[in-house]
Amino acid sequence: MLATLTSLAQVSERIILKDTLVSADTANMAFNSIGSHLKAVQVAAYKISGTVAGSVYMQGTVDGINWVSVTDTLTLTNVATSTKTWTFTATYYNSYRARFISSTGTAAVTAALIRRADE
Repeated sequence: MLATLTSLAQVSERIILKDTLVSADTANMAFNSIGSHLKAVQVAAYKISGTVAGSVYMQGTVDGINWVSVTDTLTLTNVATSTKTWTFTATYYNSYRARFISSTGTAAVTAALIRRADE
């Protein structure tokens, strides 16, 4: 599954992407061409059914093809809600994404980004 949004707005903004993971599944929620002034990305997984397990990786790319992990990982466990916020003091990549990988269970997942406008 792929959820993506491109935004070049000149005001402070918050962008929220949503998807659902079912059993062994992957969701890539990408924030493309975000410019500078990234402040934070928050991810969450909300258990719907089964035993939820998996991981969420925060990744960045310069070329739009090769993604690298840029922070630590959120491990999804069998709880009602798993959430994590990563804060950024500088933006080094053109695009960022939250990569959700599940092995079991069904979960609704979200990724939210907040940034200031470019000066």
